[in-house]
Amino acid sequence: MVLEGKAATPKSAVFDIQQIAAVFPETASTMLIDTRLTDEPEASARVFRVYQPTPRHYHATCDEYLLVVSGRARFVVDGREPFELGSGQLLFFKRGTIHGTPEILEEPFVVFSVDTPRRDPSDILFANPEEGTPGPSSTARNSTDTPRHTNPSHPMNEAKKAPRSRTEQLAVVRY
Repeated sequence: MVLEGKAATPKSAVFDIQQIAAVFPETASTMLIDTRLTDEPEASARVFRVYQPTPRHYHATCDEYLLVVSGRARFVVDGREPFELGSGQLLFFKRGTIHGTPEILEEPFVVFSVDTPRRDPSDILFANPEEGTPGPSSTARNSTDTPRHTNPSHPMNEAKKAPRSRTEQLAVVRY
């Protein structure tokens, strides 16, 4: 459906998080690879796999919810002692909270994330700027306007006959 020259975003969608996670490659040269599921002003959601320890950082514009889908890792949050999170555990923190993942304990370490309000991909501020920089060196992103999966072999990167929104491309809709 097209409204005023733009593809309409569906009002609802069902995502198969395990299926999305299964297409992430075994290894990567980047810190993480992610797939954005939704990108609305009120909130954005994505699934990502962490390949390397994530330096302490914060987000200036949003609160973040992290649900571990698979694997285990050690986290640091706002000066607390490091603690372990595993599959099924949810971590929440407010905007401006310094957090990081200094150690991956079990792979694949895959996380479902919701940021509210929407987080721009460039909103990552490292506590120690020498430890990381946002962009291609830390996450794999496609810089074109066409929504694409960060894994080049993912099926959603195949040519489509009609343009579809990112939500439509990733959603598995069941009624």
